[in-house]
Amino acid sequence: MATETIVSPGVLLQEIDKSFITPGTDPSGLAIIGPAARGPIEIPTEITNYNSFKEIFGTVIRSGSQAYEYFTNLAVKNYFDNGGASAIVTRVVSGSAGWAAATNTHLSSSAKDSTQPFTLETIGKGVDLNSTGNEYSGGALVNGSKNNFRWEIGNVNNSAGTFTVSIRRGDDTTKSPLVLEQFTNCSLDPLSPNYISKKIGDQSFSNDGTSVNVSGEFENKSNFVRISAVNLPTYQYLAADGSVSKDSGNTSYSASLPIAQTGSFANGAGSNTPSNASASYGSDASKLDISGSIQG
Repeated sequence: MATETIVSPGVLLQEIDKSFITPGTDPSGLAIIGPAARGPIEIPTEITNYNSFKEIFGTVIRSGSQAYEYFTNLAVKNYFDNGGASAIVTRVVSGSAGWAAATNTHLSSSAKDSTQPFTLETIGKGVDLNSTGNEYSGGALVNGSKNNFRWEIGNVNNSAGTFTVSIRRGDDTTKSPLVLEQFTNCSLDPLSPNYISKKIGDQSFSNDGTSVNVSGEFENKSNFVRISAVNLPTYQYLAADGSVSKDSGNTSYSASLPIAQTGSFANGAGSNTPSNASASYGSDASKLDISGSIQG
């Protein structure tokens, strides 16, 4: 019921009773906590369709000739198959403290090779994200798979101080690249709207047992990687007269830009691949715990 009160001539105070207005609801129809093939650990992640779930959390885990999947995957698939619109998925693993994200192999700058311009880190954790190793003649990574990634730098523009970062699937080739994400016109200038941490995201998450804590200034725009450090920032890359600025050592900022190159990821830790005999996987899949060990 609305009431009106005349406060003074020409001033009307109106009170609106909202007690009968239906409160809004959370659009997420499903919240699920469980193991997954890959992806971020202990981070609530919004999923809007099953393809998104597959890209971020994977589906089947393969070891040798055997394959198995967690009930988490089946539950999310059935949910979206039956009309689900949005879900919150949180991946858990056994002994999460022993898991680590993978970081990029050395990323060279044009003239400061000993220092990486920036560092990429996978949002997910686990040894399956490690793609580093030898390459076949066609440019395929020996350790590349559809579950891990490789990175590529291209379109370097020294005049503007920009470049492109591409995240490719680990099992692609030089002639047939499979680009999962691409971020164009990236800059190392913290004052630029295209600052790389802002374009890709730099947030990391930790769990203290009671809450999820967030560090980093910019929301993660990538589903797969984040910027963990910018080591060669180029503040105000272009000077007032349009020329490229110089650092404190009187070296052009263009020396800090990455060169065109490709690389892989390493140092990921943690595995949920069962250590039991492969012949037992299928029959005992329902007994797998979150570490991949067969119980009972």
